[in-house]
Amino acid sequence: MVTAEPNKLDRILEQVPTFSLAAQEALKQFGEQQTDIQRLAQTLETEPSLVAQVLRVANSPFYGLSGKIKSIRESCMVLGQHTLRNLILAAAVSEVLDKLDSTQDDFVNNWNHCVHTATIASQLAKQLKQDSDSSYTAGLLHDIGTLIVSALLPEEMARIKEKIAEGVSHHDAECAVLGLDHAQLAGVIAKQWNLPEDISEAICAHHIPKDNEQALVGIIYIADVISEWMSKSEHDVQQLIEYIERDVMQRLGLSVEALSQFIEKVPSIEETCANQATAA
Repeated sequence: MVTAEPNKLDRILEQVPTFSLAAQEALKQFGEQQTDIQRLAQTLETEPSLVAQVLRVANSPFYGLSGKIKSIRESCMVLGQHTLRNLILAAAVSEVLDKLDSTQDDFVNNWNHCVHTATIASQLAKQLKQDSDSSYTAGLLHDIGTLIVSALLPEEMARIKEKIAEGVSHHDAECAVLGLDHAQLAGVIAKQWNLPEDISEAICAHHIPKDNEQALVGIIYIADVISEWMSKSEHDVQQLIEYIERDVMQRLGLSVEALSQFIEKVPSIEETCANQATAA
C-alpha cells in the first residue's frame, strides 16, 4: 500500500473537521454490547444542532416518516438502533460538510456523485434484501477522501487533474500528489472519525472488492461504477456489465439479467440531485 509522508498526511488530517462530542459519544454507545436508549437520547440532547439534523433526516422522504418524528426520544424508539446509528452518522457527516468550502466546482461535482452513488446503493441493497440504510450511508461517504481534498486542498486537486489529463491513472495521480489515493485517505479519515467498521470497510475497499466477502463492499463498488458510467455522455449497458467484477456479482447473487434490468431503472445524477434538493 502507498502511504503519504507522515508530515503531509498530518497536515491533511489537521484540516479535517471532527465530529461533535455528542455524535462521537453516541456512535461509541452503539458499539457497546447493549445500547441504553435512554442514555443515548440524553447524549444527543446535549447538542441542539445535532438533534435538529437527526430530526431533519428522520423526517426526510428517504425514511418515509415525513413530519411524524417530533423528538429525539421518539426517534430512538421508532427508528430502531441500526437505522438510528446510520441516521446519527449521516447527521454528523452533514455537520462536518457544512464546515467545508462547498463552493468549489470539484466539491459540488464529487458531492453529486456521492449522492447518486448512495441512492443507487440503497436501491440495489433493497433488491438484494440487504441493509439499505447502511448502503445509503456508505455510498454517501465512499468518496469522502476526494471531497476533503477538493474542499481543503484545491491546489493539490488541480495538480491531480493535470496529471490525469496527461494520461496518468486516477490512482497514480493521487498517489503522486498526496502520497496515497482517495480510498486510502478515506480509510484514515474513517478511523479518525471512529466510523462503524462495516461503513469503514466499504469506504476503503470500494475500488478493490474482489477478495472481500462483505455484501456492503460489493454493493458500494457496483453503485460507484454505475454512477461513474452514467456521468459519461454515451451509455452502453452491456459494456458496463462486462466491466463489473463477476466474482462480486456472484457473491451478491446478482445475475447479469437482474443487473441489466436494475441499471435501466437507475435515475440520472440530475434527477437524483433534484429530488435531494426538493427534500431538503
